[in-house]
Amino acid sequence: SLPNKDAVTIDVTDFSGRVIRHLMTNAPVPAGRFELQWDGMSDVGEKVPSGNYTYRITTEAGVLISGKLLLNR
Repeated sequence: SLPNKDAVTIDVTDFSGRVIRHLMTNAPVPAGRFELQWDGMSDVGEKVPSGNYTYRITTEAGVLISGKLLLNR
């Protein structure tokens, strides 16, 4: 949920910090709630293995939220 319209970047990383997928890069997003699904693919179109990953949502003001996710194939 965004309090104001902002440019948003959303990345999925592995636990070593390597970016696996850029879901959004400086995309303009209106204020309010939004949802986004990750298809379990990398930026190069390969299926990533089951396991633990992290996500990070960043706006122009900095990191808005980050968390853990589990991909189970």
